[in-house]
Amino acid sequence: MYSWKLVEWHFWLALAGTVIYVFAMWNSGIIQGLMWRTTPTAARWPILSRTRWCHASLLRRTACAGRCS
Repeated sequence: MYSWKLVEWHFWLALAGTVIYVFAMWNSGIIQGLMWRTTPTAARWPILSRTRWCHASLLRRTACAGRCS
């Protein structure tokens, strides 16, 4: 180690950077969670809703086997 003073500076700067990063991630998680709660389910997962529709449609076709109108 070149200098004990530099070691202390490095420690406190690294600690401050880590605390800022953790706070930013925590804040982003809360904001994302609030945004998920305000968005309707169909808008959140358009591909999944289309997949569910196709799956239900295929199930109806196989269950009816051409006998249903």
